Amino acid sequence: MATLLPGTEVQARGLRWEVVASDQLGQQTLYRLRCLESDFRGSELDLLTPFESVEPIVHDLNPERAAPLQNWLVYHQAFLLEQALGADALLAVQPGRLRLEPYQLVPVLRSLRMGRVRLLLADGVGLGKTIQAGLILTELIARRVAHRILIVSPAGPLLDQWQLEMVERFGLRMEVIDRAKLEDIRRQTELGANPFDHVPLGLVSIDFLKQERVLDLLERASYDVVVLDEAHHCMDLGSGDREDSQRRRLAEVLARRSDALLLLTATPHDGNDRSFASCVNCLILPLWMGGEHCGAIAISATWCDG
Repeated sequence: MATLLPGTEVQARGLRWEVVASDQLGQQTLYRLRCLESDFRGSELDLLTPFESVEPIVHDLNPERAAPLQNWLVYHQAFLLEQALGADALLAVQPGRLRLEPYQLVPVLRSLRMGRVRLLLADGVGLGKTIQAGLILTELIARRVAHRILIVSPAGPLLDQWQLEMVERFGLRMEVIDRAKLEDIRRQTELGANPFDHVPLGLVSIDFLKQERVLDLLERASYDVVVLDEAHHCMDLGSGDREDSQRRRLAEVLARRSDALLLLTATPHDGNDRSFASCVNCLILPLWMGGEHCGAIAISATWCDG
């Protein structure tokens, strides 16, 4: 017999009960029942099947004695709520669009257990970091946690790949942010408006975003989720080079102005401890700044070097 859903009326020990909860214990099922009649009405009891009989009560339909519509609506809403998936269940995965490997589900399952998603995805080249990030994004959107998303990537083919992958595999239409886009938004909005506030799903190149005037605008905006691809390009190399400093400042701004942060790189540690430490610091930077949420951070990798 299939597991009975909460709310089901059952017959047990000669009385009528309602299923409160059920727990699968191997071949047995433990039911928590609430009595609906006699002196035991309202009392709860745990029964283990099949050692004790718990049989569902089937009511014959009688159109001539229909219950009030309001009662049915309340029952229907309660039934729908009981079908809600648990915290670890995936709401938005579309297997028809993806050929998923088991390891690609590890980061999204990890993220669902985190109060504040801040992950370093350090898989090797070709192992699908874009897919893993897309799974996390769609899950956060499905759970109404993410509304404003910014993907930051090196310019060129990678930027085009992100745009194509997001729309074809996940149905996310990312708007490319460049100088022309910012000017177009300025012409359509009031004087002094921040163009980044008008792009809920943005895709932008690292080199465009690191420019001081553009970065100043970004520093006055905020995003629910930021994805930084090829994150090792924005780490502290200790060279003192102006371009490296700009990229490092960009990473710090992205870390501060985002609630959830995904850093993607195939080379998280290039032998330079300072560079790796600066990468990890981006994940915890808002906590140092006195943020309200003190969620955990995690590093996900399915490979090891040497």
